[in-house]
Amino acid sequence: FPEKEFYYLEIPDISERTGAITNIRKVLGKEILGSKTYFKSGAILFARLFPDKGRITIVPDSIHEGVCSTEIYIVKPINDTVKKYSLLASLKSSLVANQVKDMISGSSSSRPRLGIDDFKNILIAILQPDIQKDIENKLKEAIELQWGSSQKYLEKFKEVMSLFGDEINLDDLRGI
Repeated sequence: FPEKEFYYLEIPDISERTGAITNIRKVLGKEILGSKTYFKSGAILFARLFPDKGRITIVPDSIHEGVCSTEIYIVKPINDTVKKYSLLASLKSSLVANQVKDMISGSSSSRPRLGIDDFKNILIAILQPDIQKDIENKLKEAIELQWGSSQKYLEKFKEVMSLFGDEINLDDLRGI
């Protein structure tokens, strides 16, 4: 799809620990080099490169689809017992972080990775349905607010810079 526009997310665009998406680019398919992983809104993204940094997020609803590094796993609940925002919170918990640290201890210190087999063996907490619903409501609201705020910031930044005669194209800020 060389002329199709995609959101393009890199691992450093996912903040450590909180998982907030701090930047995302819009690019044409022909500008995307190499293999990439395709995602849709609501997907949980787990960075397998330097996994101890906690770069785990969920794609906001307003980002309908995009691509990211193959160093990112796409995670989905396997059934309705676990809600996706509850799964996100569980993956970001110290329970999982401590397992991940042990799993990557034998990896190269320059680029530690979490292998797929180790990833599949991570134990997660499955909370009561009422607690999951509460997590779902709080995290969804927080993620959507954070994403909306970051997009408003870009708009305001563009307005302010235009006062100095600088014409900012937001798509240029989001380029590769």
